[in-house]
Amino acid sequence: MSNEKPMPVKSATTKSLSTINRAAVVVRPKEAYLQWVAQSNNNAPELIELLREKVTVYLLPDGGYGNGDTPPLRNFFAEIFETELTAGSADKSLWPQHRTLNMFSEWFDINGETMIVDLADTRLKNDKI
Repeated sequence: MSNEKPMPVKSATTKSLSTINRAAVVVRPKEAYLQWVAQSNNNAPELIELLREKVTVYLLPDGGYGNGDTPPLRNFFAEIFETELTAGSADKSLWPQHRTLNMFSEWFDINGETMIVDLADTRLKNDKI
């Protein structure tokens, strides 16, 4: 039997839940991206393991897209692609020169989410990356 004390559970009835006015895109690398990282980075084995285990969540403007859809990926893929490339190699000369939405879709799994519930008691903080 464990000596750990159980954590108190806050139920939705005791705490006011709120949503934030954003949609989210969850980005997970596919093999094509990981192969590019392997060719572009000296620390590839360790970095690839880290990248396989993690996803990146991008918050996008919410609303006005119809049927609760997330914003069209074509409006944001270039910025997301560059951020993901930076994670694989900071050397921009190694980046693919002709990056398209089709290539982005071949390199990453993308899932859009429209309901984001904020469970934190503190205000959101923006840190520049």
